[in-house]
Amino acid sequence: METFISDIKEKFRYGDTLTRLILINIGVFIAIAVVKVIFILLGLTNNATWNHNFEWSWNLGDFLARPWTIATYMFTSYGVWHLLFNMFTLYWFGQRFQSHYTNSQLRGVYVLGAFSGMIFFTLVFNLFPSLQTKDFLWTMPGTSTAVIAIASATAFRAPNYMQKIPLIGFIPIKYLAITLIVTDIALIPNINPATDFAHLGAGLLGFLFVKSHRHGTDITKPITSIAVLLDKLFSKKKD
Repeated sequence: METFISDIKEKFRYGDTLTRLILINIGVFIAIAVVKVIFILLGLTNNATWNHNFEWSWNLGDFLARPWTIATYMFTSYGVWHLLFNMFTLYWFGQRFQSHYTNSQLRGVYVLGAFSGMIFFTLVFNLFPSLQTKDFLWTMPGTSTAVIAIASATAFRAPNYMQKIPLIGFIPIKYLAITLIVTDIALIPNINPATDFAHLGAGLLGFLFVKSHRHGTDITKPITSIAVLLDKLFSKKKD
């Protein structure tokens, strides 16, 4: 067990951004599940609402009560199968993304994609109050939106790249991206229009990244600057 944990630490420490994002997603999922079991055993929560404490809510009051969700939201999925699907998609498109862009840009598109989905989700819920009275999920995990942004950017950057699919053959990556996005939405339980728009917003972010990059502008630079600042901050604490 100790060796396994050491191996994970080494992979996280020396791995690229794609490896780190996958490990963070899996780690957050496991941590939330373990704490949930403990809280349920202690009678402090119930299984139905626990994950809402780490997902993004359309209600500003919920965010003020749980400000950490702005960070945890982008590493949450609906369940094991949704997590596996998201990680498969992230790995697949992330590798192709890295053949055209940098590790920092991968991280930037991931974060901006999550924020884009968050903004669209919040706007739609507040612009159409009727959604608030329906039996819809009022929180949303954000891994999907972040991954869709990366898939979208990759598809727009190299739409005709032929990807080999087992038992099927080669298909253009643009069709693969569309298929995976539709499948991802289909995996979401109790889906509502706000979630649809959140995913569309993430896809739009991926397109805007590619478009702006072609014109010499990197919209991920603010995220990179923040990441560098945090890295320096934590490095000083270790020293």
